[in-house]
Amino acid sequence: MGLKTWQKVAMTLAFMAVGIPAILAIMFIVITSDLCGNEKYAEVLSPNKEYKAVIFQRDCGATTGFSTHISLLDVNKELGNEAGNIFVIEGLANQVAPNIRWISDFQLNIHRSLIGTERLAQTSWGVSSQIKVVYSPDGH
Repeated sequence: MGLKTWQKVAMTLAFMAVGIPAILAIMFIVITSDLCGNEKYAEVLSPNKEYKAVIFQRDCGATTGFSTHISLLDVNKELGNEAGNIFVIEGLANQVAPNIRWISDFQLNIHRSLIGTERLAQTSWGVSSQIKVVYSPDGH
């Protein structure tokens, strides 16, 4: 009889030492994994209507500021809850978003000079980097 009581106590203590912290860690991950949110600001289709460039504002909570992102996507893909895949800069989209324009089916122009404060500034996107991204202040 004493052994069974001891086993119950040991199992309870093991659960308290391992199980409860594990459950709390999982709950923390689930609760905080989706703190960021994206709000679409503008969308421009490529001339062949196969791709789209999406400008959006990303907010990851009170401890971080807003940032403006640009993602290139296949036309039938929706903007997910990820960061931009082409361009990221600090600030509200209505204040810092650059103008964008497709030059051709496979070239996007971002009307902004790169000044080193960008968190991301890719120059190509896609399989074999088929879409070229050009940064220029005058749009050419």
